[in-house]
Amino acid sequence: RRNNSLGLGSEVRLSAKTSLVVEGRRSTDTYDQNQQVDGVDLAATLNRRSDRGTVDARVRLTPLTTFVVRADAVQDRFDNDPTRDSDSVAVTPGFEFRQGAAITGEAFVGMRRFAPLNGALPGYTGVVAKVQAEAVMRATRAVVRVGRDLSYSYEPRQPYYVQTDAGLELTERITHTWDVVGRTGWQQLDYRKLATALDLPARTDRSWQFGGGIGYRVGGSLRLGFDIDGVLRGKYMGREKFFSALEKGFGFCDVVLGWDSNDQLYDNVKLTGWHTAYPDANVRVLPQTCRAVPLDRKSTRLNSSHRT
Repeated sequence: RRNNSLGLGSEVRLSAKTSLVVEGRRSTDTYDQNQQVDGVDLAATLNRRSDRGTVDARVRLTPLTTFVVRADAVQDRFDNDPTRDSDSVAVTPGFEFRQGAAITGEAFVGMRRFAPLNGALPGYTGVVAKVQAEAVMRATRAVVRVGRDLSYSYEPRQPYYVQTDAGLELTERITHTWDVVGRTGWQQLDYRKLATALDLPARTDRSWQFGGGIGYRVGGSLRLGFDIDGVLRGKYMGREKFFSALEKGFGFCDVVLGWDSNDQLYDNVKLTGWHTAYPDANVRVLPQTCRAVPLDRKSTRLNSSHRT
């Protein structure tokens, strides 16, 4: 994937504490013709040009805290699939906290209106958010992350999804040089399908991340540590699909065997990769692993294993 962008912006001071920031940017996303996932040509579905205009109204409340109202307008135009063309507008008020405040980072929550140009693709009007905040309380450091927005999918008949992320990381300093860290996260992808895809069931993918580690600090800026992370990734099925999968198995994209816990693809992997187009692998359900899903009483989880 290649991303090229060009932007131009300016800041206008309205008063000692108030300013207006205006920015315009054009970007292109381009995939090679031979790049495929699950048999889908990524260039055919995802190559696009995006024009974005952003206006920030900023008010400095204190030397360390700024209140911002951000208005954002985006036009997406796809090279090979005009069904995906859309216009989008978002307004997200929020706060920015500079280093030295009790909380550092940023917190924005607002609304987005996503309007496809083709009536076959459903629109979206709802909450979007971007929160990345850090607080230090004596020997404890807490980092909170929350995100919610739209992203495009490579699936031809499920062109985009609403992505919701939440995460928490806690670091406790045991001594002046040793610390322990624990982290957890949750992600949900709520896919939106074409109006003509009547045969496709509603699709929501969820995953949970867990991790931790121990570290030794050398000086004021270097940390040597051992960390381990794991991901529980799920695929939701309807009743009929599940009973069929018990008997015959089901397909699950084998890209999960070719990336790490941060969804970064491995290099030089023979099992799967761009050379195999990340096909669906046959998976069998393990009934003996039936468990309740944490924080989701309406669902039941069963582990699965790739057939070899």
